[in-house]
Amino acid sequence: MKIEKGANAIVTGAGSGIGRALALELARRGANLAVTDIKGERLPGLVAEIRALGVTAEAFTVDHADRDAVLRFSESYEKIFGRADILCLNAGIAVAGPVERLTHEDWARTFGVNLWGPVFMVELFAPSMIARRKGGILITASGAGYTAIPGLSPYSTSKYAMVGLAEALHCELGKHGISVCALCPGVIATNIVAESQMRFADRPGGSTKDKLVRFYATWGASPERVARDGLRGLTKNRCVQPSPGHAWALYYLKRFAPGIYWRAAGMAWSRGWIA
Repeated sequence: MKIEKGANAIVTGAGSGIGRALALELARRGANLAVTDIKGERLPGLVAEIRALGVTAEAFTVDHADRDAVLRFSESYEKIFGRADILCLNAGIAVAGPVERLTHEDWARTFGVNLWGPVFMVELFAPSMIARRKGGILITASGAGYTAIPGLSPYSTSKYAMVGLAEALHCELGKHGISVCALCPGVIATNIVAESQMRFADRPGGSTKDKLVRFYATWGASPERVARDGLRGLTKNRCVQPSPGHAWALYYLKRFAPGIYWRAAGMAWSRGWIA
């Protein structure tokens, strides 16, 4: 597919990180934007930046785990924009910790945002794309959606589901002229770790969360690079798009030598290298 000037795009979870970068990159290419975030106070500045690029932009405060809220958003969106040409289903959260420390609420909330959120959007917006035989759906999954990471059981489970959803839609919607891509970022310099619920037992010398925040800030790739890779994958109709290079390395390691990955991940967890 081609991102045409004047296309209408939706980016969920656009208040920061990859979502924000996706919204701005789409605006630079001439797309009109509807941006959502559960923290609506993050959006006015983004909307101002988008409008400064000469396109239309509107902000919506949406909890994408709440189907009624998503339905209200879709009704408001259609009154303003009409059709949706591009969906960037990016809203997501993470909860980390040993499985025995996780609560039912940790699992339920993670699945609500990361799994049901994209499903609700597909339910509401894909039928009109099918009717028009045109559109693109970019689903932000994760490198943890093809290489499960110890200590991230709810997150990895939800992101594996997102890769599966993207693969199924990629196969199903191609005959309707709709591109579908799963964007699978690796370590990226965003706020997701800082805003995550951590259920690790802290060790002497500092909290696990603080260490992970520093690691992501130091070694993480830029959200802008990931956004460009994701849109490249969508325009090329690439089913799975890892980003950046280390995410590709893990993708091929898991694909061609899964036993090596499982042993390495288990060793890293048992020796405390991961957390």
